[in-house]
Amino acid sequence: METLAVVAIISVLAALLFPVIAASKSSAKSTTCLSNLRQVNTSTLLYTSESDDRLPWGVSKITQRTSFPYETNLTESEIAGIPAISDLLAIHGSKSESWKCPADVMRSVYAADNCHSSWFQCYETSYDYNARFALNGLPQSQIKNPTTSLMHYDVDAFHPNLTPNPTQQNVSLQRINGAFMDGHAKSLPFHQLPEILNTDQ
Repeated sequence: METLAVVAIISVLAALLFPVIAASKSSAKSTTCLSNLRQVNTSTLLYTSESDDRLPWGVSKITQRTSFPYETNLTESEIAGIPAISDLLAIHGSKSESWKCPADVMRSVYAADNCHSSWFQCYETSYDYNARFALNGLPQSQIKNPTTSLMHYDVDAFHPNLTPNPTQQNVSLQRINGAFMDGHAKSLPFHQLPEILNTDQ
């Protein structure tokens, strides 16, 4: 009887602790992801400062190989001649591991035939570059609202909102990390991404 009581207590404690542990792991991954994104952003700003104040002319490797909707309105032939942003920034301290979000998991709806694990595994990056206005080598000084102009961001909704009700954990409530033209980075609601990307710079 005492053994059963101990087992019951342990079961209750485990049930209480597992969600807390899972939330802690998720938070740690998001923090590391945000740190990596800041490094990528810093490399971009260094590149810009050494290029007559002009933002890099490049696209993410995801855009080079797919037609991802948020990235740019360019045609495939126009994209073909543009270098990958990660290659451009490599000489400015942007190492390959900086482009990996530890929470990166590719949802099957986006997965290519040979791609079932993560964006980084398939495309060597977990982050996209906002080529909508950065692509053309725009001078940084011409950015009207650097605090709200997104430069790099998670390509997918990697981070749960950590709501009290697990049934509410859906894509619309999940979050992404984003880095802005003024150098700051923060967590953002995923559903706001299209609106943020279309903000007048």
